[in-house]
Amino acid sequence: DIAELSQNIENLLSSSRILKDSRSVKAGLAHIDNGTEIFIKKYNRKTIGDDIKNIFRRSKAFKSFLTALYCHRVNVPVPAPVASIQIRSSRVLIASYLVTLAIPNPIKTDKFFIRASKDEDLKDIYLKSLANILASLHIAGVRHRDAKLSNFYVSESPDSSYEKIQFGTWDLDGSEILTSQLAKKACELELARTLASWAQLEKKHKMQNSKSSVAIKLSKFYNEFSFYQIDPSI
Repeated sequence: DIAELSQNIENLLSSSRILKDSRSVKAGLAHIDNGTEIFIKKYNRKTIGDDIKNIFRRSKAFKSFLTALYCHRVNVPVPAPVASIQIRSSRVLIASYLVTLAIPNPIKTDKFFIRASKDEDLKDIYLKSLANILASLHIAGVRHRDAKLSNFYVSESPDSSYEKIQFGTWDLDGSEILTSQLAKKACELELARTLASWAQLEKKHKMQNSKSSVAIKLSKFYNEFSFYQIDPSI
């Protein structure tokens, strides 16, 4: 019940398993009465300037909810949106929350990256899934705007085969929905962000730089799903 969820949202978040608690957001996992696990993200108030701006604009939580809802409807894999909750007083935004279903059995990005880097078959599955998600977003007119690896989730049950690993994207706070599919240059920039993130993780874990070969594979897979033909030199 959305009304009940709205009334209890702060208590649910306070008693949740906290994943992040920073100046800008607080996020955690909680269970509602029917046992369903949900993800709650609270967007914190920051400055008086933001308070004034938020009188005249939609909250970040609401914009993220609309983007997630649109992605869900066009079959881009995202955490299923449940609700956007806003608390206002005399139009001033006091608090806003995004609620989605939790992703089951998520794997930490670094852990899966290391595993995929040691297994060429799994690496290909990873890159092809990333390319498919990005192409699907772009065809649907969605620009992620922060397509780093940690903004793509990986979900795997302990007994799953490679074919049953689930991939998707989350953290759509900065994303935008356009009126048509993305221009080629915008697509290239998104792919470049993913490649840069790949290189950063290789450096972090002291791996040999494979950015050139990864770029060839990522662009090849992307071209299979997209209207564009992206050159690996991105």
